[in-house]
Amino acid sequence: MFGRGGPAPGIGVGWGSSGGGYWSAHVLLAQEDSKLILDLVKIFPVELDKNLVVVDIRHPEKDRSGNMTLALQEICSVLRVCLVLGPGDRATFSKALRFLLQVPILKYLNFFINNLCEVMGIKSSNLQYKEEEYVLFHEVLNSHFRSKWLDVKKKSAHKIDKNNDRHEVSRANGALETIHEDRETDETSGKYSDGDSLLIEWSHQRLPLPTHWFLSAIPSIGVAKDSSMYLSNNDLDVAKGGLFLLLGLEATFFLHPDLEESPVSAVSLVWKLHALSVALSIQASSAKDQVCSLEFLDFQTQVHESYTTFIENLIEQFGAISYGDLVYGRQVALYLHRSVEAVVRLAAWNALSNAHLLELLPPSTKCFDEAEGYLEPVEDNEKILEAYCKSWTSGGLDRAATRGSISFLLALHHLCCFIFNTRSSSGKLSLRNKLAKSLLRSYSQKQHQEGMFLSFLKYRIVESEGLVKRVELGRRFEVLKEACEENSLLLAQVEKIKAHALVS
Repeated sequence: MFGRGGPAPGIGVGWGSSGGGYWSAHVLLAQEDSKLILDLVKIFPVELDKNLVVVDIRHPEKDRSGNMTLALQEICSVLRVCLVLGPGDRATFSKALRFLLQVPILKYLNFFINNLCEVMGIKSSNLQYKEEEYVLFHEVLNSHFRSKWLDVKKKSAHKIDKNNDRHEVSRANGALETIHEDRETDETSGKYSDGDSLLIEWSHQRLPLPTHWFLSAIPSIGVAKDSSMYLSNNDLDVAKGGLFLLLGLEATFFLHPDLEESPVSAVSLVWKLHALSVALSIQASSAKDQVCSLEFLDFQTQVHESYTTFIENLIEQFGAISYGDLVYGRQVALYLHRSVEAVVRLAAWNALSNAHLLELLPPSTKCFDEAEGYLEPVEDNEKILEAYCKSWTSGGLDRAATRGSISFLLALHHLCCFIFNTRSSSGKLSLRNKLAKSLLRSYSQKQHQEGMFLSFLKYRIVESEGLVKRVELGRRFEVLKEACEENSLLLAQVEKIKAHALVS
């Protein structure tokens, strides 16, 4: 079965699944069971109930016809089948795709989306599609998934060895080609050993499908086609279909009683959010809200070490085509959330600031998660605080303040909390003084920023009354005076703003 290079991955014992291999009894039985399940699905086809009404399907007793429950069980079963299939099971996977991407299933996914919106009280998100739109989703997704996972990846018949001598690889005897463990393969397999990266190709590694395989309709659009930066209309259709599929599966299993065992819920939240960002970056935004519980979003760690480059490209597209679109702006603002790793937040802020796009971000009330998710804990990263201050003093936040953008709230909150709550004994004292002096100089040179500086000075104490308000204001003025380090010009500015603050 193999030549001098030894057994290829997928042939030897121990390959093929995390718990054993193709030759383990568990995997063999699971793969045989998967064929039986698909045959049963054919016997009991999904029928779309013409009298479907939006109800809370978390209560099965409300499903009078039983069609909804059957559709849920079949979708879940087929998705689980996909997770035990290897490249040798292409025919089985092809059957699974035909089931999952058929028009009646897509209509059920849309029904589940509307159902979730009703359960969550989102009345305006009742999405309706025409028959031809379902057919389009079926065609483009079916073509894309087959191209991604089923097409044979052809290699060149000629190889170049270390001495640059050409030779043709002969396989006339039917033996498998030797797999050279080159440096690139070693680095990739080591870095993504957890199987959570789209860089691991099914046909290359000869492993079962990764848990995130259904996301391939979005993150891999346009990959390895050519060097052009422009994507075709078909790519845009795939992105729209991919967004629909992703939201439909999320809604389906949010309402499913076996949510914890769902193949969809097992996929990292980071990957799902990344998929949404990719789709938006290619102008395929679609107004669909998602309700999610944000965890620590380490995009650079889980997705790619060069994720900051993707952020820069995303924001460049945001500035070029968004025209202040709410959905696009909300997705970009996500990268400023306090749960996102610092290097990504810094890259996102700098890209927005350099392109003068901070004003286009929506207010905090229209962003993912509550405002506290962006504001707490108080920022202590020196580079990010300096970036906030630089945007303020350069005028990059002037219009953001007028529009009530979350970008101004971020800078206002974190600068105010850091400057006025840093203790004299803290190791951050020099940074506190540096930031305070920069804001004072900006105020002295830009009179139109007086309102912004007063907001900074009175942040979260304007609702206080009487003595409490005066005491806190007095304390903040003392902090500013201390930060001036006896600079007479800056001290004069403190007295000036003090007079305005007491009057207002």
